[in-house]
Amino acid sequence: MEKTLKKSLILSIGLIFCFSLQLFADNIYIYKNSSGNVYFTNTKPLNINKRYKKVKVIKILNVVKSGNSNYDRKYIYTKYKIDNLLKKAAQTYNLDYNLLKAVAVTESDLHHNVKSNKGAIGVMQLMPETARRFGVKNLNSLEENIQGGARYLKFLLKEFNGNAKLALAAYNAGENNIKKYNGIPPFPETKKYLRKVFALYRRFLNNEKFF
Repeated sequence: MEKTLKKSLILSIGLIFCFSLQLFADNIYIYKNSSGNVYFTNTKPLNINKRYKKVKVIKILNVVKSGNSNYDRKYIYTKYKIDNLLKKAAQTYNLDYNLLKAVAVTESDLHHNVKSNKGAIGVMQLMPETARRFGVKNLNSLEENIQGGARYLKFLLKEFNGNAKLALAAYNAGENNIKKYNGIPPFPETKKYLRKVFALYRRFLNNEKFF
């Protein structure tokens, strides 16, 4: 039993997506080890190793909405994986996690396999040229995409002297437009973008759940 538990706990988040787990898991047990890595298991632990700290238990039956339980389990796993990567990127680049998450939600609703009609890709909706600027080699990699978006946001905050409104407007409309209009450009899309990001940011600061 202990061997089975150990194997289950050290599964990477990617392996959690396997089909059989999606079929039979009723709950998801989330743990964090001393290094800060997050692990998921569908096995209810009996004697948890002291190196692991239980974060929370998600009751799958309470969150299934679409009627397709396999899809909903995969959706939940993906969202928690993305959330963990956002936290990691925020720590790496000394960013406000709530702000980075608000940008990600506004950009893609945390869908990792989306591409805009303008060619922006992934959770952080990076354009290929922006990705190249910030060292992203594989835009379809969840971690690289999020890391690249965090690097870009950090760069913009520095470029505009910590002015979050200008940095976010630049993330949406491009740095050149901020310089061209000497401030937030008069684009309805950009104004709507800023309203949504800051509304989400306030929600996250107040610990309101997005998923």
